Amino acid sequence: MNLTSANQPPLARVIHLVPRDGLGGVEAAVRSLRPEDHQELAVFYMAGPLFQTPSRLFKPLAPTRSLSSPMVYWTALRRLLGAQPEVLVCSLWRATAVGILAKVLMPRMRLVVMIHSNKVAHLVDRIVTGLGCRLASEVWCDSEASGVATKLTFGCDARPVSFLIETERPASSGERAPLHFVYWGRHAHQKDVPRAVRLFNRILAVHPEARFFIYGRNGPATGEIRDAISEAADPNAITLMGAKPPGEFPHPIERCTFFLMTSRWEGMAISVVEAMQLGLIPVVTPVGEIANYCRAHINAVIVNDDEAAAREVLDISANATIRKAMSAAAVAHWLGVPAYSTDFGRAYAALLADKSPLPWTGDHG
Repeated sequence: MNLTSANQPPLARVIHLVPRDGLGGVEAAVRSLRPEDHQELAVFYMAGPLFQTPSRLFKPLAPTRSLSSPMVYWTALRRLLGAQPEVLVCSLWRATAVGILAKVLMPRMRLVVMIHSNKVAHLVDRIVTGLGCRLASEVWCDSEASGVATKLTFGCDARPVSFLIETERPASSGERAPLHFVYWGRHAHQKDVPRAVRLFNRILAVHPEARFFIYGRNGPATGEIRDAISEAADPNAITLMGAKPPGEFPHPIERCTFFLMTSRWEGMAISVVEAMQLGLIPVVTPVGEIANYCRAHINAVIVNDDEAAAREVLDISANATIRKAMSAAAVAHWLGVPAYSTDFGRAYAALLADKSPLPWTGDHG
């Protein structure tokens, strides 16, 4: 089926379908793709505007519509059928739903389902992602933890793709403040920012000079975050900073010592990876891939019991030698790890070169 027209994008052998641009880890990784490295790739965003200027690589399909519009899904499917990609990579269940239809209509296309968490969000996610995995030529995942969960949940193996976004520390305006904390990410229940606030409140009760800067757009958990802030000995010590521009780390982030995030579940947790590259010491729950790269007493504080974690943070904050050693260890952990742009390119290049028979067709190549 060929719906090409004058309005269709140039042919791309590989298309990465993403529901929308945003402030999450998936979107941050996609934005880190270097155009010069991906001449055969196009990223299609199903709905909404982009943070960056649309280009050969980044293409909004329905920039004035939201994901609640049925037209978004029809538009995405129509554009895929017109582009006729050899490989279609789908991130998140909404994109996978479109990818399933595209695979049925273009059986010679190689479908890739990309898993970004160690937990399914809801029943629709489970059903759509499970069917997508059955039809996929390959399943990719953002981490070892997501790969294990994919095997347990959907019964298939997943190829890990590095989700390292290369991050450089901004120019410093002075020494780090030993008891300054920061979080950036969504105000979603999954992130459990109210727990992070209450953990900080324990520290604030002992050290009134402590500060916590919380970045993120208002979301489902914002009201609960404000409730937790109101419980603090000094609510003014906690500041809701609004959305952090993607890929930017404005003041006062460079003055902070700790990155505080108490998520209930995660995949790779891109924000933690960014923070470590900046030399921040993570104070984090051991969920998803965080449990594999954050090492207690070496490069991170692991939160199991909030009171114990608060005491450990206070001990670290009081010892400049330990702070500097843990900060350096956080940075060192990611040295030599391939960036997402590089590893994602390797993954689809290998699939383009694969000439094994395709499911349903018996074709080769």
